[in-house]
Amino acid sequence: MASPKYIPLKYKFSAALLGIVLSACSVFFFSVYRTTYQDKQLFIRDLSLATLDAALSAITFEFKTRMDDMQSVIRKIYESRVSVASDPRAQVFANLSSSLQNEILGVSFYQPNADKTFTLAHRYTNDKLLKQEGLPSTLLTDIENRYPPLQEPAFRQEELTLLNRSVQIGNDLRPYPVVTFLFQVIFADQKVERNVVAVDLSQDFLRRILKRSEVSDLFLVTRDGKLLSHSNLETTVQFSAQAFAHPIVHRLGQETQSSESLELDWDNETYLFNLANTGFKDLYIVSQTAKDQVFLALQTLVNQSLLLATAVIWVVILLGILFAGRLTVNIKKLKEAAEQVGQGNLNVKLNIRSNDELRDVSNSFKWMTKRINELITESMQKGRMEHELQTAKLVQTTLLAPPQLQAPSMELASHYSPMTECGGDFWDGWIRDNKLTLLVADATGHGASAAIATAVAKASVETLNAFFKEKAHSCSETIAAFNSIMYASCKGSVLMTMSLFQLDLTTGEVSLCSAGHEAPLRLPALSGKPQRKQKEGEAPFRPEFLIARGERLGYSPDSQYQEVKYQLEPGDTILLYTDGITEAPNKDGKEWGERSLKKHLSEGFKQPLSAVCSAIAQGVQSHIQGVGQNDDITFVLLRWTPRSLAKAA
Repeated sequence: MASPKYIPLKYKFSAALLGIVLSACSVFFFSVYRTTYQDKQLFIRDLSLATLDAALSAITFEFKTRMDDMQSVIRKIYESRVSVASDPRAQVFANLSSSLQNEILGVSFYQPNADKTFTLAHRYTNDKLLKQEGLPSTLLTDIENRYPPLQEPAFRQEELTLLNRSVQIGNDLRPYPVVTFLFQVIFADQKVERNVVAVDLSQDFLRRILKRSEVSDLFLVTRDGKLLSHSNLETTVQFSAQAFAHPIVHRLGQETQSSESLELDWDNETYLFNLANTGFKDLYIVSQTAKDQVFLALQTLVNQSLLLATAVIWVVILLGILFAGRLTVNIKKLKEAAEQVGQGNLNVKLNIRSNDELRDVSNSFKWMTKRINELITESMQKGRMEHELQTAKLVQTTLLAPPQLQAPSMELASHYSPMTECGGDFWDGWIRDNKLTLLVADATGHGASAAIATAVAKASVETLNAFFKEKAHSCSETIAAFNSIMYASCKGSVLMTMSLFQLDLTTGEVSLCSAGHEAPLRLPALSGKPQRKQKEGEAPFRPEFLIARGERLGYSPDSQYQEVKYQLEPGDTILLYTDGITEAPNKDGKEWGERSLKKHLSEGFKQPLSAVCSAIAQGVQSHIQGVGQNDDITFVLLRWTPRSLAKAA
């Protein structure tokens, strides 16, 4: 598996800092943009609606005013019965308001035919206005020829119809906006005449109103999709008397409210629309606002914000690199110092100037190197001590080597397992005057002090045996001598327990002295009457203690030791041991105990002592498995087999 690519910490830190800044800027700008966008959208909507309402009020007022003036003109024409041929036309428009005199182009009367067609009856043109505007005198005729008013499918005789009949004039195709009011009038004379009147006006008054907004385009459109007037003159002329190709027309064909706000796409751009009904013959006024134009200021804000964010990011990158560089300098020093420590230089000088966690790391590193130096020194001392202990163990093993005792009337086996390199237990024995003397001892404590005490005791044994070869001393004399030597050598700082056992190999008489040690166990042989009913494979007798009492060796030079006599029967087995075997605990803290020791001793009553010795050792080791020894373990097995017993067998 390939190891990951090495990336310096300063770059990681800069990247993390940059990521945090980018995330914060993104969240901030998104929130600001969204809030500004919604606020701007509501502002433009309210502004468009306000503009639309103002334009609607103005258009309604202008339409009503002009309708009243038109009725005055038509009434005057009816009362004078002026004909096209005889009327001085200037009189028809003489009494009009000044605004209408500069707007009205002419008035045309149409009479209905039997076949429901209409014939032009009279036409009155405002020659003064035509001349003033530089328009041809045949303008109305040209407009009628191009856009016949009574062929409009939307015209109904009972209602007012508004028509856009704007044209282009002259060779230069100058656009001129014209709006036509088409409605029916009834002249009552001797007979009723139903006439249709077409009043043509200049659209300048409408366009002045529609051009008031600097943000939106305003226009008038009918429900059936005809453009009446637009703030843009070219658009007004372009869609004169024809369908207005605009998406808002489809919306007008549906059920609409009196006023409505929409967002529609047209010509690859998005526009905001507001529309309202004027109240005249399904005529609607519409405001159209380019969304890009509306949010131009917002886009400017976004661009400036991006520039500012870019500048902030560069500053963050530079500051991050500088800060991370200062941070990683100290880390690099730590790395180099660690490498020197790894090479064995524990006196490395670490100079880190920092007032943050790196100062604590530096102090910990200095403490670590100092502690490592101390541990190495301790390890060296410990190694030297272990070497010395191994030497002491070798000396003690050689010094405390078990004696090689053999006699025809006995069987002997032993086990010794120290807890540490230097043990505090030992056993020894010798045969003199056909008497076997065995001792098992246990010095208080562990380690070197206990080993010294056992060495002193062993030396005492050798000394006594060297100087008193001729005769076997009694148990009480021997143990008293040991007490004097231990007290003189250790001055009471180290004590020792001892069980001294002496057996007459001929008679089986036993002398026993104890210096505060565990009492030996005796397992009777087959002679005598059994103590209880035996089970198959069970010893006929239970092990019993041989009791003797006395003070520990080295406690007092005046200690007295009582010698107790016992008589063995042929085949009896004696077990001398230290407390390390009975007090050995398992993982639950339970000691192996005297009961287990007696059980293993009893089970081997028919077996050789070597097998019994192995069974006892294995039993205690199984008990302490997983825990280990907490004391030295020493025990000696003796079985008396006099010749008389051997012959009888």
